[in-house]
Amino acid sequence: KGEVKPDIDQAEDAPKTDVDKEKVADAVLTEEDKAALADGKDISVKVKVANADETTEEAVKEKIAAVIKGSTIGKLFDITIEKTVDGVSTEVKETKNAIQFTVAIPESLVNTDATKERTYAIVRIHNGEAKEVTPITVENGTITFSTSEFSTYAIVYTDADKTPGTPSTPDTPSADNGNNAGSTTGDANTTPSSPSTGDMAMR
Repeated sequence: KGEVKPDIDQAEDAPKTDVDKEKVADAVLTEEDKAALADGKDISVKVKVANADETTEEAVKEKIAAVIKGSTIGKLFDITIEKTVDGVSTEVKETKNAIQFTVAIPESLVNTDATKERTYAIVRIHNGEAKEVTPITVENGTITFSTSEFSTYAIVYTDADKTPGTPSTPDTPSADNGNNAGSTTGDANTTPSSPSTGDMAMR
């Protein structure tokens, strides 16, 4: 039986992208590919992530910016999948199952203005049509999304004035801290520290 070899080709100037390589392989293999595997042929599946800031035409950028009013394009990148079966390579434009990607938000796009709240979105341009990719999860400096179409993607963001937080929120954690502190001091007292010093003195 042949072997499936999934791989990621990550360009240094593109956002750092993580993907479950095994799932990519599952999503791109056709029935013919599975038959080829059974015949002992190896299949390589390569996910390529490249910077598209320079290669994306202005007209395309305008389409992307128009998807979410008032948004700014932060970073453009291409996600392509190349499948090689028995030495023949083809580019996979679409897969039957969506594949989940987690993309690191580049440092240059991290909000440093405390008075603003920044909202991120992912926009995909596929077959000349720009669409927002939903749902996405933004956490720990990354954006996670699923897609079954491979082409050019953009991290876009919108800044809005921050609404002052309600004063009631900070109170709750401090009440809990009070209780926790009580229990920890209790534990600390029960630790027998003096006998160990005695042992030292004996030696």
